[in-house]
Amino acid sequence: MRAALGITAVSQGVIRFQESSSSSNPSLSQWTLSLALIISGATLVLGFLTPLSGLVVGVCFLAMSLGWFPGPGADLRDAKLLAFGGVVTAVSIVLLGPGTFSLDAYFFGRREIVIPPSLHPPES
Repeated sequence: MRAALGITAVSQGVIRFQESSSSSNPSLSQWTLSLALIISGATLVLGFLTPLSGLVVGVCFLAMSLGWFPGPGADLRDAKLLAFGGVVTAVSIVLLGPGTFSLDAYFFGRREIVIPPSLHPPES
């Protein structure tokens, strides 16, 4: 799930970057959105700083789904709905964490939840 959202974010960032660079008057907000999507999507694929990367991707997709930025092309009619799906996926990644195969797990270790044994026997 982390890799799928990261690849989607990188591809959206590249598409938006190409569109903004080909236009006669590129806006700073489009460049910022493009770079944020590319960088945070790449770090999601690698699993590095996953909660922060997921938050950035989620905010970018939320901005796209609410129409704060124009869509990447006129032929994509469901771009806002797809961006909202990216928001839902980003929230789930932020809440679930990076997973076993990530740079976060390598650098910071895996999180374990240890439930101590109960001092009182269960009531029957």
